[in-house]
Amino acid sequence: NTTHFLIDSTDIGKYTAFSFIGSNTSLDRRSWLSVMLRDNSQTKETKNSTITVYTGGTSLDEDIIYNQDGKKIFLPSDKAGLGAIIFELDEKGIIKQPLGVFVYQNQQYILPFRYAHYNGKFFDFGSGIESGIYIFSRINNDGSLEQNGALIYLSKRTVKSQLARLYLYKEENPYFKLVHSEDDIVVEQIKTQNPGFKEDIIYYQGFRGPIRIWSVSYPQDINLKEEYLSIVYPDELRLA
Repeated sequence: NTTHFLIDSTDIGKYTAFSFIGSNTSLDRRSWLSVMLRDNSQTKETKNSTITVYTGGTSLDEDIIYNQDGKKIFLPSDKAGLGAIIFELDEKGIIKQPLGVFVYQNQQYILPFRYAHYNGKFFDFGSGIESGIYIFSRINNDGSLEQNGALIYLSKRTVKSQLARLYLYKEENPYFKLVHSEDDIVVEQIKTQNPGFKEDIIYYQGFRGPIRIWSVSYPQDINLKEEYLSIVYPDELRLA
């Protein structure tokens, strides 16, 4: 019977909490949305492309198992980590498949991501680990606006989540109709100063995005799951 659905930028930071609450006893939904910033000191210009590196780091929310050149790579959750992301654009501004730099037991593994959202478009490269990135602009300490200055790492658990599809990708959904979008005050100021700036998500002293509100409708064959409303918790979740 919910009529409206609201997401604001603070929900990016709260994702860890409500994904934990929404998990089963195996923490099947637990995840987080990690922001990483571009390190311009590592930018490289090649003959046909520009390579940039985003740093920040995050641990893994689930195991990654990947076959690379006939070798099985195993990166365990909470023990292995993502240290950097490599992003490349060719001379025509066309995105190439992004790469993640993972670290486990003092060894480094560079693995491709299957997905990326860049310049308003969602890309599926058809192979790679089932993770992706969402790229957006940032404001530097000197006040300058830097396109592609930040990104969010999206794991397998978040890259196609409802939050990512509706809030980040602005994907149209027949059951969620956008009825209100209100820019963050800093984004509003940027648009006033830069009329050509069309983005509504930036990084400035943290993630900043709009308030979005959708009206909710339901397909006729939707099922009500009473267990989702239960307040009788499994014994495994009871506090001592």
